[in-house]
Amino acid sequence: MEVNQSGFASVVISNPSGVAQTGAAGTAQLQLMSYNFTNPVSTEFVAGEQAVFASHTSANNNGTLTIYKINQSGNNIWVKKSNGVTQGAAAGTASVGRWVFVYSSAPATPDFTVGESAKMASHTNAA
Repeated sequence: MEVNQSGFASVVISNPSGVAQTGAAGTAQLQLMSYNFTNPVSTEFVAGEQAVFASHTSANNNGTLTIYKINQSGNNIWVKKSNGVTQGAAAGTASVGRWVFVYSSAPATPDFTVGESAKMASHTNAA
């Protein structure tokens, strides 16, 4: 995707099944939503990772969503969401989907590889 190619107010996308536009132009919508906060969002929220949004007055604003960016033009978390709606009352909650498991000694690096899945079991809390 390219934005404002050659100085024109435009968005250029790749669409192998698209056809030439011969009439009036249509519309395009990124469907990017901003969850706004009173203070800057913690760096625990990282673009590309997921955050859990809950307890909003509109259920359309809840869910596990991939973070697009944080603290851009304000204290916020930006996500792509097709059915989100304007929040009319107090905001719900947002939490990171990342957990830290602390061990008494360093885990063996050949056993844990960044980017792979790990199965955790036998914890005091099954969640």
